[in-house]
Amino acid sequence: MLLMPIFLILITLQRKIEISQGKSNYIFQTRMGTVNQYLIKGQITQFVIFTLFYMALFSFDLLVNIVLFHKGTSFKGVENSTINSHLLNLELAHPYLTYIWFIIIVSIAFGIYAVVTYILALSLKKTFLVYPISLGLWIMMFALPYSSSYFMQPFIEFDWKEYGMSMLSYLLICGVVIIVGNWIVRLRSHNSYC
Repeated sequence: MLLMPIFLILITLQRKIEISQGKSNYIFQTRMGTVNQYLIKGQITQFVIFTLFYMALFSFDLLVNIVLFHKGTSFKGVENSTINSHLLNLELAHPYLTYIWFIIIVSIAFGIYAVVTYILALSLKKTFLVYPISLGLWIMMFALPYSSSYFMQPFIEFDWKEYGMSMLSYLLICGVVIIVGNWIVRLRSHNSYC
């Protein structure tokens, strides 16, 4: 999970990085009037592809676990922590719904981060920085007081407050990067045509 940004870049963004490092810059490949359309389509494509990819991957993982651990009954002592967490109590009462919920939430979160890496690849002039910045940003979000891992992992002892605050901090950081990155790309394309 910690190396997920590198995985995203290697799958789809390496081509964008190679194009922007070469003589042909993506800004000059699009007309000024189509930059907004180009950006929106690219971001939606990244989000949809990776959200669906991770949903399929996590769903397959769930099916394999259902087959392998069918009729399992032990949570190895996790059930003793339900006194301190209403959320954990709900998760243990409905484990299959919990897994489905987390598959959807985490897949959407990974889809959002695919957009972050995409916009970093487009907005950074020195594209070799895409790797360390996307990985550093990702690890930073895991190291925050309300770590991203709080909403990405089921059956942990944290409650609704930690779950909500970790999701909010994740969305705020990703949202700021996406908005600033889009602004930089539009500004660079505007200056290229003026």
